Order: sequence, then C-alpha cells, then structure tokens
Amino acid sequence: MDKIAKIYTLEVGIAKELTLLVTKLTDKFKKNGDPFVAVELFDGAKTITISFFDKTVPMLETEGIVVDAILKVVVTRQSNGFYNQSGYRLNDDLSITKADFKHMAPIEPETNFAWLIEQVKAVDSNPECIGPYRSLSYLTQELLKANEEAFKRSSAAVTMHHNFLSGLLYHTVRMVSMAERTCETYKALDKELLICATALHDIGKVSCYATDDIGESEITVEGRLLDHAVVGIMMIHDEAKKNLYNPEKIQMLEHMLASHHGKKEWDAITTPAFPEAEMLHLIDMIDSRMNMFEEAYKGQLPGTISEEKVYGLENSYIYKSSYSGM
Repeated sequence: MDKIAKIYTLEVGIAKELTLLVTKLTDKFKKNGDPFVAVELFDGAKTITISFFDKTVPMLETEGIVVDAILKVVVTRQSNGFYNQSGYRLNDDLSITKADFKHMAPIEPETNFAWLIEQVKAVDSNPECIGPYRSLSYLTQELLKANEEAFKRSSAAVTMHHNFLSGLLYHTVRMVSMAERTCETYKALDKELLICATALHDIGKVSCYATDDIGESEITVEGRLLDHAVVGIMMIHDEAKKNLYNPEKIQMLEHMLASHHGKKEWDAITTPAFPEAEMLHLIDMIDSRMNMFEEAYKGQLPGTISEEKVYGLENSYIYKSSYSGM
C-alpha cells in the first residue's frame, strides 16, 4: 500500500499522477446531450468520481478501462472538493496489483473473533443450562459461530463508517469493549443483555452488504428491501426457535436491534425503551463517530482544519490538533 500515493496527498489546483483502481463506470450526458463517463476510482482508502468527457463506457472499454483495471491518472483537486483528470493511461508497473488496494481493518480477524466469543461466553447467566431456559449468551454464541466467516469479512457500511474488510468485526469488538467498561460504572445494567445485543446489533449486515476482496461494499437486494436491523431481528427470532428461551429477554434483545439507531429519522425502527437499549445506541454512536474522525484524519496535517466537510460528523469542518495521536 505504501507504494501507492493517496488521494489525500493532492493539493488544491496542483495536478499529480496517481495510481488508482477502477471500481465503477457509468454512462452519463451533459445538458447539451454530449456524453461522458463517471468513473469511480479507488486508492485503497478513498473513492472519488472523475468525469471522462466525450467518452462512453464502450469507448473506454476498448481502451482497456474496465472495472478492476489499474490506471495512472493525472488528477487535480478543485477547491470545491471535486476532482478533474487531465490525462490517463493503463498501469504499466507490474509490481502493482489489485491486492495493493485492499482496505482492511487494523486487526487480525481470527484472534478478534475468538475474543468476541469469549466476552459473550463470560457473561453467560446460565452456563450449566439449569432450568427451562437457555441463556442469551448461548443464543448469541450460536448465531455468531453460524455466521463466522461472513462476520469476519463484512464491512460495517458502504460509506459512513468502518467501510472496509473486517469493518463489522472491528466495529463490534470496539463496541463490546466499551460496553464492558460501561457496566463497571453503571452496575444496574443487565450486562449479559447489553454485551449480547452489542455483539449482535449489526449481524444483519452479513447478508445486507456484499464486501469484495478489496473492501468495497454494496447493499444487497435483501439489504435494500429489509435493512440490517430487520434482518438481524429475523435471525434472532429464527435462532430462538431452536431452544427454549425466556420470551421477555428475547423480546428485549430484538428491541435493542430495532432501536440501536436511536431516532426514527436515523432509520431506527423504534426508539430505545430501557437503559440497555439507550446505552447500545450511545456506544454505537461513539464508535462510528470516532472511526469517521480516524478516516478523515488520514492525510490531514496536525494543527489544521480540514479542507472539506465531513458529512457524518454533522457536516462539519474538523480540526486535527498539533499533538493528535490519530
């Protein structure tokens, strides 16, 4: 990855040749009817769209410019946040391959998934299965293990936060870590309920997002029609049929998935109705926003204000301190 100059290194108004991966081509037309192609280009962390004027997708394809092609593009960043190109050619450096553009969470998936299972197991309220009901911990472990490979691979989003390979696992692990510490302060919280809901809050994303080998994601048909919270609730509902569980606890677990976005205008199915549900929403907000800062800070010099607004952070310009550790 170090051998590929990043988009964030561009200075406004100064052209620079970048090596970029083509991820999408779309035919479009100007108001006067002239054709152009909107080409999405990826540097391994950031995607930009550049217009190739007086071109069509078939024309570019005859030049070898197709999805997954690697291009050398002379790019200029404009002060309004848009990008223009003033020249392009196919990559001729054979040492650069698609694998160099992989965008992945800074964790080891196997180790972190095992850690997640252990944290869920540690809060089991009925490890010996005494009495009529299985525990929420047992259900959560079963669901995670049944979806292990997809859970370790999936992005947590398409654009907003943790939108890279293993992003879902990274997001979940950090949230579970926060949930554990939260329970140390607010001792009245049902720790098993909060940890299990945190571990499962985004599990529906394993089928709602399709994440490719470099970390780019798109929403699946199921994701468009149902969304991840609904899918996650359905997964819990189906798993709960396999054993006898306390119906109140299952309903509370499902509610936490339904309400974890906090507000209906943020696509929550409903709003948090009890402390553990509210805490899950707040923890989710913390980790998603911190990751937005982490990603936005890449390439930003210490002691500066960002040149572009960050949509997910209240569409604000953000400041990176002179001593920032991010």
